[in-house]
Amino acid sequence: MDQDTDSTSEQMDRDNKLSESELDTTSDDNDWCPVTKREQRSTCPIEGCGGKSKHHKHHAWEYHIPRIFWDHPWKGLNNSPDYHKLRASCLDTLSKYILGTGTVQDLVIYVNDKVRLPCKYPIIPRTQHQMGLLTRTMWWSRVEAYEMLPVNSPAILIHWRILLALVGIMTPKNRSDFKSLGREKLLQLEDQVRVHHVPIPVDIEDEWTVIDECGGEDDNYEVVIIQEGYSVPHQDKVKMGSSITLIKGPLNILVDTVNDDVEVIPTPGPTSEDIFVIVKNTQLGTIAVVGDLFHSEEDMEDSSLWRSRSQDPARQEANRHKILRLVDYVVPGHGKIFQTPRK
Repeated sequence: MDQDTDSTSEQMDRDNKLSESELDTTSDDNDWCPVTKREQRSTCPIEGCGGKSKHHKHHAWEYHIPRIFWDHPWKGLNNSPDYHKLRASCLDTLSKYILGTGTVQDLVIYVNDKVRLPCKYPIIPRTQHQMGLLTRTMWWSRVEAYEMLPVNSPAILIHWRILLALVGIMTPKNRSDFKSLGREKLLQLEDQVRVHHVPIPVDIEDEWTVIDECGGEDDNYEVVIIQEGYSVPHQDKVKMGSSITLIKGPLNILVDTVNDDVEVIPTPGPTSEDIFVIVKNTQLGTIAVVGDLFHSEEDMEDSSLWRSRSQDPARQEANRHKILRLVDYVVPGHGKIFQTPRK
């Protein structure tokens, strides 16, 4: 999970300033002419701007294009249908800026008929992927490959070169309104993702216990669980929820996925290498994902269910009591999530 803990005001300031870490280094970033193969220090085509940059896309993002259309969203946002619906809604608003009335389909026709794009630049794979997600979310007609000349899908309209060309024909007021388009709703989505979509590694033996027994694949989930016995490259083995993915993976701690709401604590007992993960500020309060520290809710009454499997029963019992004092709910190694008796 992204560890960004900026305040709302700091997040809003990001619309006007790009950090070095956000500068993409792919071929689409540099303004290379596909004909001469030379890097161009281009002047911004927007009247009254006059900015010059070798990284034309970054200039466009910083001064002219709203962040909802930047092509490096948080992973959690990319998995959120609400994010793609917001993008589509902003494209509808863009259509009204340009056409007065009309839909994104009308804007596609207008771009193909009236807008002169610089060259047939390639669309990088990351952007193609985002266009595919937007297309599927909005049930637009799918295409084999997204192309800019001619524009063959409404999803192409999120490309920065097309957006910049459209900004150039807007009124000054519409340019200003466009730059802040979707800002507030995007910040709300980012806050939701930051709190509720936390990828964490855990030790759970039973393959799909947690997601199946918490209500099935169609519900929303707050935790992505990376299970034991599989390596990260085998991410073809996933199970999708409506806004979350359950991924099989290794027991290694993925440090960059842990934020202020997630604490990883060693819990020797079932084995000498076990860990548990505490996730705070969820809709259920504080949740512990504990692997076989708790085999199931039933072992609260029948200790033989966990003692018979434990390598260190004394330490496991101490850690079990510790968990029950700290959290509101426990996700055991087997069986359903259950509420602790501490409250």
